[in-house]
Amino acid sequence: IDESTVLSLGSSLILNYSRFSVKRDGDGYYVLHIERTGYEDSGLYACQINTNPVKTEYTSLEVTGPSLFDEFLSSPSTVVGYLGEGVSLRCVSRSTSRLSITWRHEVLEEDSPKTKSVLAGAHLAEGEWLNITTLSRGDAGIYVCTVANGGSGTAYRRIALEIFYPPEIVAINFEGTDAEGSDTATLSCGARGHPAPTVYWTKRGHAGSLRTDVSNAEVERHQNDEARRTSYLRRVQHKDIDLYSCVAKNALGETSAELRLINANNG
Repeated sequence: IDESTVLSLGSSLILNYSRFSVKRDGDGYYVLHIERTGYEDSGLYACQINTNPVKTEYTSLEVTGPSLFDEFLSSPSTVVGYLGEGVSLRCVSRSTSRLSITWRHEVLEEDSPKTKSVLAGAHLAEGEWLNITTLSRGDAGIYVCTVANGGSGTAYRRIALEIFYPPEIVAINFEGTDAEGSDTATLSCGARGHPAPTVYWTKRGHAGSLRTDVSNAEVERHQNDEARRTSYLRRVQHKDIDLYSCVAKNALGETSAELRLINANNG
């Protein structure tokens, strides 16, 4: 309500505000009643008596209540979506005040291999709901809902959006050997997916991953849901020259890619 708005004349309301009413008590006082008070009702109120001269009395109303942080109705702190599908994030307060709700997406910037900084994301939307119709991997991250009521300050909610998708092989290669029985062949495979996939190597005709007596495997996990497995075949023999498969799997599926190990001398 604007500070210059006339609310009532006598016991009659000038404007149709359903939460407001004016009554005259037995002592001749006019009493203004406000139901379901909100923060926007705070401010200076004036009672004016049209005598000559005019008499005016002022009173200040300050509406207090629970913090906006305690009044949130929002999506859980972590929401799971699926690549290519849609998701809706919700952020609203129980407060009866008129609220301004805005959304932004926090962006992570790689400053160096070991450090990251959070940049203020672009303004995405206004209102209770943020709807993303077709999820991509770039949509994952932290979404910040900002709620302001113009009276008691601003509150924030952070919602982490995880994008689940099946694994995919992003790199597969090997470094060959120059002589059987003395050199090491290095098989390397990288895959991505969310949840982060399990990656392993298999040899044609052999069930399960490579035996530990002929390989030394190391898994390195990186950012962006990537996993990498490197297997070292030591003292390579003729029987090791064969077809190998890199397998990546997570809860949403499984994929594989093949690589043929050859001897550099024999082709």
